[in-house]
Amino acid sequence: MKINVTVPDYKREHKKNGDFLSEVLDRIFLISKTDPLFSSKNNTKQLDLQLKDKKLKIKRKKELLQKSLNIESDMIKAVTNLEEQNYTMKVRLLEILGSEI
Repeated sequence: MKINVTVPDYKREHKKNGDFLSEVLDRIFLISKTDPLFSSKNNTKQLDLQLKDKKLKIKRKKELLQKSLNIESDMIKAVTNLEEQNYTMKVRLLEILGSEI
């Protein structure tokens, strides 16, 4: 049986020993992934692939959200600029016509 060191993915805190339980769970899941006799090996591989896929989707959606926020910010600036230009144009037209605001 081969045991590799991994970064803990499963954080479960024990009241008395903070990281002890999470380290034990990490080792159990690592053994279950590397041991060919473990019955749920295929299941854990499938879950790992699903988890990786979901993380990728979340990353893409966060990027899209950030892009949409940037576009919204740019549009608000453009609308504000156009409103100011519109107001300035109205003032100039009223001054040309001889009226004041």
